[in-house]
Amino acid sequence: MFLAGDAAHVMPPMAAAGANTAIADVANLAWKLAAVLSCQAAPALLGTYHAERHPVGYATAAASSEVAGHVGDMLATVTNGDGLRRHPTATLFGTQYHDGAFVPDHRGPAPADRCAPEGRPGTRVPHAWLDATTSTIDHAGPGLTLLTGPDPDRWTAETAVGEDGALLLRPDAIVAWHSSSGVPLAEALGQVLGTVSA
Repeated sequence: MFLAGDAAHVMPPMAAAGANTAIADVANLAWKLAAVLSCQAAPALLGTYHAERHPVGYATAAASSEVAGHVGDMLATVTNGDGLRRHPTATLFGTQYHDGAFVPDHRGPAPADRCAPEGRPGTRVPHAWLDATTSTIDHAGPGLTLLTGPDPDRWTAETAVGEDGALLLRPDAIVAWHSSSGVPLAEALGQVLGTVSA
């Protein structure tokens, strides 16, 4: 049994945090269920749902509990005389999973004082234009997607991928692997999908 949305984490209203958290829960779980049911991934992949989403739901509910009212109140809550304690965009959209269906790249955690995931595994892929109408986010799903960059366009800067680098993108727009990890792609696929080999 899997719980998602308000069944998993009830929170006071704050900038649609409850709805956004619920949507992210379902996006996370849906691709994993599809991969396991189609025999593309091991059943162990389903165990990563709780490991990834429970801490996010808890942290978002805690942040929501500190705030009452509208977005202006939220901004006042997360600021003080010394400047930002927590960046609101980083709190809502810059979450980094600590454990789950991804291969860490040893760059350390994403910053909390600004939203700058920079293509770190376990974070949402940064939005960057690949051409006039297509974003990096548009390439998420239905399966895993390998994004490579032959030129140093804006997307390579946003995701910290050099000209010969690459990102493996999950269907829920979470980075599963970054070429800077030093882990070969075939091994990374096995780790992400919970299989011995890919």
